[in-house]
Amino acid sequence: MSCVINHLFNILDKFYILMANIFSLEGKNAWITGASYGIGFNIAKAFVAAGIKTVIFNDRYEESLQRGLDNYKEAGIEIRHLRSLSTE
Repeated sequence: MSCVINHLFNILDKFYILMANIFSLEGKNAWITGASYGIGFNIAKAFVAAGIKTVIFNDRYEESLQRGLDNYKEAGIEIRHLRSLSTE
């Protein structure tokens, strides 16, 4: 019986490794809207911890964009940023 259980654990280990590779974010880029600060910024930090290479974020307000740039620089996160056009 223990031989069967060990075999099952070996299969589960291989399955876990396979699934981890399929869903890996390693080396990928993420475009997150509204990620200058707050929830979006924390999502970006979680993505970086999961292997994202570069975070791209946008904001339509210059002040928020600058605040985001400062937040990312302080956190040591590689970023690209865009200023969205506003219809105001």
